[in-house]
Amino acid sequence: MVTIRPFRGWRYDQQRVGDLAAVTCPPYDVIAPEEQRALYQRSPYNVIRLELGEIRPDDTPEDNRYTRARADFERWRQAGILRQEARPALYLYEQTFSDQGAPLTRRALLVDLKLEPWSSGVVLPHEETMAAPKADRLELLRTLLLNTSPIFGLYPDPQGVVRVETDCLVQRPPESEFVDEAGERHRLWVVDDPAQIARLVQALAEQPVLIADGHHRYETALTVAALPAAPSGADGVLMALVAEEDPGLRIAPTHRAITGVDPARLAALPARAAERFQITPLGELATLSVEQIEAALRRAVQPAFVLAGLPPGEAALLHPRGDWRAALPNRSAAWQQLDLVVLHALLLEPLLGIDVDREGEGRVRFTRDATAALAGVRAGTLQLAAFVSPPEARVIRQVAQAGDRMPHKSTYFYPKLRTGLVIRGLGPNA
Repeated sequence: MVTIRPFRGWRYDQQRVGDLAAVTCPPYDVIAPEEQRALYQRSPYNVIRLELGEIRPDDTPEDNRYTRARADFERWRQAGILRQEARPALYLYEQTFSDQGAPLTRRALLVDLKLEPWSSGVVLPHEETMAAPKADRLELLRTLLLNTSPIFGLYPDPQGVVRVETDCLVQRPPESEFVDEAGERHRLWVVDDPAQIARLVQALAEQPVLIADGHHRYETALTVAALPAAPSGADGVLMALVAEEDPGLRIAPTHRAITGVDPARLAALPARAAERFQITPLGELATLSVEQIEAALRRAVQPAFVLAGLPPGEAALLHPRGDWRAALPNRSAAWQQLDLVVLHALLLEPLLGIDVDREGEGRVRFTRDATAALAGVRAGTLQLAAFVSPPEARVIRQVAQAGDRMPHKSTYFYPKLRTGLVIRGLGPNA
């Protein structure tokens, strides 16, 4: 069973900082350098200083992005910029956003989730992780002793038990509400009534949690919890729990932008790909649109992907030929059916010599911006771009329950959870 606990969260004092849009930020792994600089300038109290501090040329072991984050938190705590909840609570968090012009609302519960090893089957991963992000998050957590951003978790609520409970909570005004720079509305309710907490905890405890976003942070938390002198509270982590049935749950694909491939391999690609794939031409890149690519993927029998730049100046839909599963590792049927598994294992690795897990962000860049990727191939700044369909939540859970993991950067849950709305402390900050 999942163990859900209320906690005394740290929140910004709005009378001191004003609009919460100025002091909160997206999670660290979607913040580009220029956005990091803009967030620094937005407010001297923006949580970017804790979540993703600047790296300076004169950094030392005693003065670096992690130690400065700790010093900033201490200053803000002492000055009352951040205040701790008077008593343990859960937090109801709503995000209202636009999807193809239609307004949608997604609802999450922010909780202290007791850490469980992957082997327990209580918390399920679905994606591979990389060493560098884990090393960064580990140093931050060990130094800062805070969960600054929630991990995104999914749980099944087919009977709508949690939904009914939260429907009652949103009848009262939220404790905080703001609209961010993307036009998305964020609302937060503090749930500190023991009876309400007990009902929510009981409803959430019955089902395993699937990690949607935040695998690196979860594995980092497991590492800290296993330390000989682990701080108090290290057995838990800040988690935002969203029902798989939530009408506002949206999953976007993460495409692959490819460059730096040996010209000889690139020249041989059309002929070699034709041996492995059924290739359906989509037309010239000069006139092809992202909408046409998306329509082709919707019509396709999965697994399939669109490759821009095959042949040069054109794009095509690729679907594996014959007994293609025999060329894949002996894993679950759900895993073998993934677009990205087929793209990586049947094309990028054997035909282009790219190990995506090892060379990610080198010769392969992960992007959600299909328009920019298509434009890059047209302009020649990219050699190829591979476009895939977004996986469904049920497929993600099937892969996880089979004990498999999807390729790194397989999913993009939109919108991202806001960092800094509620912060969970460890050790003396708990």
